[in-house]
Amino acid sequence: MKLNQLQLQKKVKIYVTSGKRPEAQAVINPTGYHEEKLNEGETLLDRWLALKANADKLREEQKGATQAEKQARKTAAAEVSSLKEAVRVLWGQDETMLARFAMTPYQYGNRNGKSPAPDNSDSNGSKAESTAETPTETNGSKPRSDQPTTTAERIAYWHMVYAVFPKLSEEQQAQLAGVGWNAQRVAAGANLVDVYAKRDELQDRKIKQRQQARAAATEAEKELRTWYGQARRLTRSAIRRSLPPEKRQAMEELLGL
Repeated sequence: MKLNQLQLQKKVKIYVTSGKRPEAQAVINPTGYHEEKLNEGETLLDRWLALKANADKLREEQKGATQAEKQARKTAAAEVSSLKEAVRVLWGQDETMLARFAMTPYQYGNRNGKSPAPDNSDSNGSKAESTAETPTETNGSKPRSDQPTTTAERIAYWHMVYAVFPKLSEEQQAQLAGVGWNAQRVAAGANLVDVYAKRDELQDRKIKQRQQARAAATEAEKELRTWYGQARRLTRSAIRRSLPPEKRQAMEELLGL
């Protein structure tokens, strides 16, 4: 039966420690498990435990980075959606203006054809698109072209939305300011996108680091299991050859077999 990690750790430690005792060496030294060989096993054990601890640490760091990325995305998404809704409130029927923000008019279908999108804004002026995280957001309409599907596309699109503001006329900027979107808020919103981008980069970095650490720990564990598996088989064989039946169990217990 395969040893679990805790059992492996305990048994290897017992074997390399007790194996150095004179009575144990008298049995296992002839099979090649002299002190130097036992030190080799101890080195493999220490290396595995260190790599495992590092992988566990990076796993927790990745969890934290993932939570931070999710929160940053949620915050940035809510704000950019609020700006987009303000644009729709002001210029919802102006396809040219919507196109500047890479937005398209809502198109709702009914039995008689298409009708304009109803105003479903809540008290904060935001709609179901406030999450801005779903790849295709329709609200009963045709799929819209302003919904990015990857993180890179999402970040680029959000930056583009905020970058439109300084290019607007003074009158248009004043109209947006009148519904809560002045230059200061636009700059703050753009900064939220930057924060999200940095959190996403950190998350990606932590994922790669954890994957590499986990692979290294897995390989080290495999090497240790191979070493101990061979040692255990050879030691049991040596015990049977060199000790009388009445002393075999005591030696196996001493070595943790």
